[in-house]
Amino acid sequence: MVNSYQIEEALSYYKNDFSPKEKQLENVQILIIKAYFNDGKYEKSKQLLLNFLSNAKDSNLIEKIKKLSEKLEQIETLKEKANNYYKESKYTEAINIYNELLSLDNNNKIFNALILSNRSLCYYKNHELFNSLHDINASIKLNDKYWKSFQRRANINIKLKYSEQAKDDLRRVLELDPSNKEARKLLEDILKEERKKGNRDLYTILWLSPNATFEEIRKEYKKLAFKWHPDRNSETEEKKIFAEKKFKEINAAYNILFDPNKREYYDKTGKEENIDQKADNRDNSDDYKKYNNKRERSRDKEQYMKEGFHY
Repeated sequence: MVNSYQIEEALSYYKNDFSPKEKQLENVQILIIKAYFNDGKYEKSKQLLLNFLSNAKDSNLIEKIKKLSEKLEQIETLKEKANNYYKESKYTEAINIYNELLSLDNNNKIFNALILSNRSLCYYKNHELFNSLHDINASIKLNDKYWKSFQRRANINIKLKYSEQAKDDLRRVLELDPSNKEARKLLEDILKEERKKGNRDLYTILWLSPNATFEEIRKEYKKLAFKWHPDRNSETEEKKIFAEKKFKEINAAYNILFDPNKREYYDKTGKEENIDQKADNRDNSDDYKKYNNKRERSRDKEQYMKEGFHY
């Protein structure tokens, strides 16, 4: 097994060129081949390996390196198969192949980071956002220099309405790839939307029309609170964090919209800040009646539901 020091040493030798005498040492050549393999540079590893096999004289060394050659062939075959599945939009099949690839070499961080990033993209295409986020986080942990992983995570965070995280990822993309027009436009779009939107819409959070009755608010709250309770969404760390955020938002929206005085203040101003102090302290009975009569508001329920965002 080649250790990390040997890999760094071999790559250092390679970059600084070998003397004519050193170039003839088959042990050194094998060390370099393995170094490139463990660094995830398979094409370079394969090129050097083929050159070695065509010139090597030591049969024992040839036998050892053949095992690596077989592994490279297996990797190439599986990668091509996964890519074909992806092109055919057979994302579940591609995910299964990526599972095989990840089992081939647990110690190869660069390669595994790439495979995790590719599998994350398949999960994303399959609308499995939390699995996609889980994989891309693992990929970035292994290799934080691959800009595509940050861009993929930004797209996931945009879908999940994690605008702050998406902005951070897009800024990281632009650090690694300053000429990336797509990342720059995505970042500008998020900032523009934030400036336009201002305060969050509590009715959207509860998936309701602005003319909802208190009974509708109560029913939708119970349904959403049950769906997004963190204890029911602990399959992955990513999903649990998302559920905790959603659960907090749902409760905050309910606490305002189910209180008639707070709701009336929110409807008039669109603001949540200091709402406990600013909402009128009046008898609630008239307010309940008023809202249960479904008075006219800015948008009808059908149109509002079309514009809403549902997870």
